[in-house]
Amino acid sequence: MVEPTEIFLGSVVLVVALWYGYRALSAGLLSRSLSGTDSYSSTGMVDGETAAVEGEVIVDEPVDTAGMDLTTVDTPLAALVWRGKYPESGNDYTIDFENRSLERKMQTFASGIESGTFRIDDGRQQITVDPGWLAETHDSAALSELSLEGVQTSTPLSNRTWASPSIHLTDHVSERTFDETDGLVDEDVADADPSRHYFESKAISEGDTLAVRGEVQIDQGEPVIRGTEETPLAISDTGFDGLGADLRGQMIKYGALSVSLLAVSSVLLLRGGGVL
Repeated sequence: MVEPTEIFLGSVVLVVALWYGYRALSAGLLSRSLSGTDSYSSTGMVDGETAAVEGEVIVDEPVDTAGMDLTTVDTPLAALVWRGKYPESGNDYTIDFENRSLERKMQTFASGIESGTFRIDDGRQQITVDPGWLAETHDSAALSELSLEGVQTSTPLSNRTWASPSIHLTDHVSERTFDETDGLVDEDVADADPSRHYFESKAISEGDTLAVRGEVQIDQGEPVIRGTEETPLAISDTGFDGLGADLRGQMIKYGALSVSLLAVSSVLLLRGGGVL
């Protein structure tokens, strides 16, 4: 006997399983590509080649935050990865194994990356970094369009920029409620409670040490590292070793979740179809 409810639930679980599988595959492919990337040769950077550089961040034009106090960083911002989130209904918590603490489960309704103009000085050369590929391919939301108007719906795509395997930033992490950040949204006409919505950010600041891997493009005689479909851009403030370890952790975590959910989905679909 066919059970529509179990078929529906099985289909939903299958979609989630495939999403986690995609995230595991993305992390695995990026991790593999990092292992085969060397820094540029002694003859300099060559247009179209893949390069990995690590050095001090120099900001030419900082991120335009329109006077909003979004981070605890005092130096000019090279880039800002952010998300807007709110607590899940109920009192659900998750374990933060890294910090050994309980964290309230959150839903992300928007995330994005804002970038200024900045370079990396690796001791041999100064190389401009263009994070535009990350914004384009991750459906990055614009900070200027962040709003609490209307119903804020959380979907897997809402968290795409914040949870990108290409971005591994651990320094300058900040979190505050919307009503603690002047000018972020118009609180007078907000449909949601600003005190229950949070703005979280991870910043790249002048003077930070940053590792970047991508494709070299020569722009008016100057080298620029960008992301392409063949060579995704990857950035990390813990070096390439830190980025690789994070990617392997993501691959294992999301791979295990995908396999587990695929098993649950299979059982539900078989039962719903009357096979079991």
